[in-house]
Amino acid sequence: MSLNEGRIGRAEAVTAAAMSMCVNGVFAVDNSYAYEGGSSAFVTVPLSALLSLLPVLLLIKSMERQGSRDLAAHFSRMTGGFFGAVSMLLFSAGLVYCAAKPLANFAQVMQKLVYDGAKYTAILAFIIPVTVFAAWKGFECIGRTARCFAWLLIGMFLVAVISSVKGYEIYRLCPFLSDGAGHMAAFTASDTLLFLPPLAALTIEGGALQGHSHIRKAACGAALASAAITFIAQLAVSLAYPAAILKDMAMPLYRIGFLRADTGYVMRLDKLFIMVWLSGAMISSSYCIYSAARLFSGVFGQRDVRPAVGAVSLVVCGLILMGLEGRNGNIRTVNDIISRYGAAVVYAPLLAVTLAAFIRRPDKKNREASA
Repeated sequence: MSLNEGRIGRAEAVTAAAMSMCVNGVFAVDNSYAYEGGSSAFVTVPLSALLSLLPVLLLIKSMERQGSRDLAAHFSRMTGGFFGAVSMLLFSAGLVYCAAKPLANFAQVMQKLVYDGAKYTAILAFIIPVTVFAAWKGFECIGRTARCFAWLLIGMFLVAVISSVKGYEIYRLCPFLSDGAGHMAAFTASDTLLFLPPLAALTIEGGALQGHSHIRKAACGAALASAAITFIAQLAVSLAYPAAILKDMAMPLYRIGFLRADTGYVMRLDKLFIMVWLSGAMISSSYCIYSAARLFSGVFGQRDVRPAVGAVSLVVCGLILMGLEGRNGNIRTVNDIISRYGAAVVYAPLLAVTLAAFIRRPDKKNREASA
């Protein structure tokens, strides 16, 4: 059997999940929707990260109640074979979206600001193989790689934010709620699509994390860390640019370094920033790809996760190319629909399996086996 789970500690699990959530919360947010009602993203985005923790904690509690070792077993036991497969596909769709969205945004920005005129396929030819290779090697490889890169990513992030302080203006936070609190609440709920799948993916790796208590602690740590980092990032870009400009700007965190009028070493680090952050996005996508493949293998009883990794990687690559090469009205409409209502698709299977677990009597035999 080659599921490539391995064994990792809580620190690696927290780093892998938090890195994926931070990458999504900083580089994959739909700015046209986030800043439609004013500069409130520095509140709504971290709030979405924290709200994603509640359904995950309930899911872990339901798994503990029924003695399910991981999410694949939980789907199969609580919803049966057919509905377990449907639930798996719906949740995997969220993981695939979280794998494709940040890489597509990075490719778009690099094509415009770094490699002017290069084809998207040429840029992705250097990104996709490394991403797939990490997913192919499995969860332990991803977790340990994420821990190695974590401090470098945080360091570059802080340098970029702090070096642009002179360009920040507090008045750019206005209007804060031009469209009212309803829009703010709607965006907070929809933005959980970027946070819930990578956070709930920790339940897929039950064997690697060695118990429900470790999964619970890792989920709490990842949610808190991602909320803190996304708050700093979104506050920085909101202070750097007004909402009217941010609506049409891709990856504003990379561009805040351009606010400096003077030239110096920090100003010349912008290309290094994007390369380091791209490494984080690749690790994040590897984590989501492997998690989707591992869930598929568990639900369908496959003893080798690698074919599923290859299949999921092809789907992710196809979605990225569709989004980049086919930027027409239909593609934008689909992207808007997913951004606003996609969270419901991810919530549905998790809530269904959680409710089923609390309604059914606890399975003492499974609880003893998983203890």
